[in-house]
Amino acid sequence: GLGDTIQFLRYLPLLLESGAHVVFEVQPRLYPLLRQLPGVEVIARGETLPALDFHIPLLSLGGCFEQIPPVWFPVEVPQPAAALPAGLKVGLCWAGHPAHVQGRKRSIPLATLAGLAAVDGVSFLSLQRGPAEAEIEALSGSWRPHRIESEEGTITELASILRGLDLVITVDTMVAHLAGTLGRPVWTLLPFGADWRWQLDREDSPWYPGMRLFRQPRAGAWDEVVARVAAELRAFDGSGNC
Repeated sequence: GLGDTIQFLRYLPLLLESGAHVVFEVQPRLYPLLRQLPGVEVIARGETLPALDFHIPLLSLGGCFEQIPPVWFPVEVPQPAAALPAGLKVGLCWAGHPAHVQGRKRSIPLATLAGLAAVDGVSFLSLQRGPAEAEIEALSGSWRPHRIESEEGTITELASILRGLDLVITVDTMVAHLAGTLGRPVWTLLPFGADWRWQLDREDSPWYPGMRLFRQPRAGAWDEVVARVAAELRAFDGSGNC
């Protein structure tokens, strides 16, 4: 997945430090963002690869080193092209890729997140792409997250938008990993029995210093998660702290 790639970039410097010439094959959607990683020859998947001595899947690098390296993202991310609204700017992503085997379990109906509308002084911006984006127009009432990406929005554009936000609230999808890698405050909403990388019984993450985890206390209990997020958002001061 795209989020997996972004998360495990941090292992590439360890290969560079060993003296290796690293050829990094990435998904075409990520290539424009990652093509200029220093010291790394980045190639879009499907393009011709040079001669290689060794090959290893990116995520398998985690089994080659004893500790989780710090975030590594030496990429120039432009300032947001679109003007962002005043007040506390909070990005929302409520659904993962519909084809993902855990996509339905990880996703939240946007109508459930409408409970956040009661928090004053917040501008909610949609970071959602794909079929779930249609849920915005299906909402009843006046609350709707505002969309600022273009219809053909790239991941580079998404990165620039994330750079201008005060907080990102997202389910377990690529947006969580990109926001965490960019050092943005990010609150990740996790289903009961979450993916292995989030470990158990903790509200922080060894992968991203600026991330907080909000877990379902039991399967399907998104209402309780959203109520807790709303309470924490009321106390959020815009610097990553409550």
